[in-house]
Amino acid sequence: MVVDPYVVFLLDPDVAAIVEASTDDFPAAGPAFAVAGCVMVITVTSRLPRPARGGSPVRPEELITPFGPARSGVVPWRVRPSTSQPGVYVVTAAAATTQPDFDRPVVEAFIQTQTRLRLNRERPTAEALIAHLARWRLPRETILYIGKAANLGARVGQYVVTPLGAARPHAGGWWLKALHLGDLQVHWAEVADPGDVESQMLEIFGARAAVPPRFPAADPVLPWANLEVVIAGARRRRAHGLTGTRA
Repeated sequence: MVVDPYVVFLLDPDVAAIVEASTDDFPAAGPAFAVAGCVMVITVTSRLPRPARGGSPVRPEELITPFGPARSGVVPWRVRPSTSQPGVYVVTAAAATTQPDFDRPVVEAFIQTQTRLRLNRERPTAEALIAHLARWRLPRETILYIGKAANLGARVGQYVVTPLGAARPHAGGWWLKALHLGDLQVHWAEVADPGDVESQMLEIFGARAAVPPRFPAADPVLPWANLEVVIAGARRRRAHGLTGTRA
């Protein structure tokens, strides 16, 4: 857990204060209390927004080319790469957007079947879940997911056919399945060490992506459907507030 210290100065002994760390889009973990007439240090789970970071959107080629792939290519969603070699793949949308095209019937069915699903400890409606997922979309980026594979053709095929909420054959990157998927593309590349390359690609994306100020400073910057990253042996997860599913 990441915490931020706050030094609270309350000079009026008749005033008590409740200090909350919050933003409009990402609620705080909860209030912390300060006692009037003293100076005290409190800690709360960090949900503070990060400074905005501009720049051009990250292109798939920027992530793939540095690793000198033996072969690479691009296929439409639902088409398998024509290789059985190990490698990495990047799923992209046709255009950046602030309003992702969610498939509402799919989301509703997902909520009905995932009886343990909770959003910030409450049972979500379809409207609440869609709004929550949409807030995590980096509005200037088209890269939605970065993955690795021991067999590129087989793994991408597994990802494509796995329904939202299913544990097999490929449960990772499940947020993507809440969207209408017709215009997506898959950029693939053969590499010898896909696990290491995937981690480095996620790290490069996190360093270059355009980030709006509402995003919590403590969370890793990831493609929308990636929920965690391992860098130098340390695993960092997105604190997205969803429990009771593969999140």
